Amino acid sequence: MQKGDNHAFPKSVKTFQKEGKVTSVKGGDGIVREKLEIPGSYKGKEGNFEFIKESDGSINHRFVQKE
Repeated sequence: MQKGDNHAFPKSVKTFQKEGKVTSVKGGDGIVREKLEIPGSYKGKEGNFEFIKESDGSINHRFVQKE
C-alpha cells in the first residue's frame, strides 16, 4: 500500500461499518470471502470503501472505489 493510491485511506473508516453492505466474493483461488462496502467520500470524491475479510477475521484488502 502506497500513500496516494486507492488502497490508502484512514482506518477510522471502520467506524462506519454498520452503514455498509456485506456481500460474498469468490477469489481467483476459489475461496469465498466477505466483502464490506461502506459508502462515503474521500479527498473530495464520492465512492465506496471496500474491505475483504479472511476466514480468520484479518483484513487482506482495503480499497476506495471513487466514482
